[in-house]
Amino acid sequence: MRVLTIPAFILAALLSACIIVVGDDGGSPGHWDDDGHSTVNRAIRIGEAQTVGDLDSVNGSIELGDRSVAESVETVNGSIRIGDDVVVDSIESVNGNVRAGTNLRVAEDIETVNGSLELAAGTRIGGSIDAVNGNIVMTQTRLEGEISTVGSDIDTGRNSWIGSITVEESQGWQSGRSRRPRIVIGPGTVVGALHFEHAVDLYVHESAETGTIHGATAQIYSGDSP
Repeated sequence: MRVLTIPAFILAALLSACIIVVGDDGGSPGHWDDDGHSTVNRAIRIGEAQTVGDLDSVNGSIELGDRSVAESVETVNGSIRIGDDVVVDSIESVNGNVRAGTNLRVAEDIETVNGSLELAAGTRIGGSIDAVNGNIVMTQTRLEGEISTVGSDIDTGRNSWIGSITVEESQGWQSGRSRRPRIVIGPGTVVGALHFEHAVDLYVHESAETGTIHGATAQIYSGDSP
């Protein structure tokens, strides 16, 4: 059987047609002169310490390197991966997962539909998190607004601060659905009011603090996880 070998220069050209790369030069600070970039099938990769505008992809993934700065970051089916010490205005994803490194700063909101959201220690969000079904996991995160969802599992991790949590009823929600969202308020976490419009499994660590709980009964737990 013959093995087809693709010359390196052809392979590089093919990859460049699929990926938009900005500042992948070892981390030298830079600024993208364009206001931003929108693409359908191409991935977008921003190198370390780069300043860019809006990033928008339909099927391609978006990756931001450490210490990068961007305005809105939006994707439909692609994933979003964010390095450490990144600053953005907002994040929006439909089906793609969002995973962020430490010390993320989001000036406004994070919105997801079916994609999961994972936030590392030191994250600060000036707005709210709005999700439909994608799971939400965080630790040592400060959220000034609320978490609003219909069917997401939520794990606040340790020592987070969250304005409030609302699990909403929706037109498509069936009250007889067997699986209920699992809401875990972790050790040392502080949450304002919790409002549940349909059944959930709510676990609150003995060291956590919450405001008024409406629509669910908290199960108190100790240790690392319920």
